[in-house]
Amino acid sequence: MFVIAAATYEELQDVLKRMTSVRRESRGGMHVFYGRMNGRDLLLVQTGVGPKKAGAAANRIIKDHAPRAVLSIGAAGAADTSLHVGDIVIIKNILHHADGHFVTDLLRSGQITVQLSDAGMPVSRGDCFTVGAFVHTVGQKRFIFENTGARVIDMESASLAKRFCAAGVAFLDIRIISDTARKDVFNIEAYYACKKKAGRAGAYAYFVKNPGEILRALRLKRNVGLVGGRIADIIEKLML
Repeated sequence: MFVIAAATYEELQDVLKRMTSVRRESRGGMHVFYGRMNGRDLLLVQTGVGPKKAGAAANRIIKDHAPRAVLSIGAAGAADTSLHVGDIVIIKNILHHADGHFVTDLLRSGQITVQLSDAGMPVSRGDCFTVGAFVHTVGQKRFIFENTGARVIDMESASLAKRFCAAGVAFLDIRIISDTARKDVFNIEAYYACKKKAGRAGAYAYFVKNPGEILRALRLKRNVGLVGGRIADIIEKLML
């Protein structure tokens, strides 16, 4: 069975639309979808956002499914200014300030790179830097790129890689760019902090105080929708 992990439902919903015989299970905050695509069994796992949830989901996947290989796929911010929204980066190394770095399955990653390139998709290779909180400013992204060389930034890859690599599970990682390194992006952390504190009133107050964030929020939502479509295209190609 092909096992695919992504942080959010938005990243998986277009894949689910192309699957048949879909069955859903929920376990301790992790959502699992069983189904078929192109005549092959497929298991999708919605891990939740952030390193803690990703790590818990990885442990559950190993315990319940004993996979030979896992593909992590999802949206990421660009640290490299040459990357554009919708670009696909096949990850080679996953970096983390505390856990060090992890190497993906280079043979399988290389095969996927060729397969997607032959299909005309905008694919390149690079490293990913995993952070604990959403990075939204140009300055933060520039600092990460200049000090690590990582082309993309996410919040789950290192936590997943740490557990799958330790368990001897082949780990693959694909990131699709949802925001570039050339512009500040919507400050999700600040927005949800206000919403958590005061509910809808807090969310409304955040946009009143930061009107420029409205456009950034709409742009990010649109880009995440594009990423979802790109993920579905990738999975469909890999399931042929």
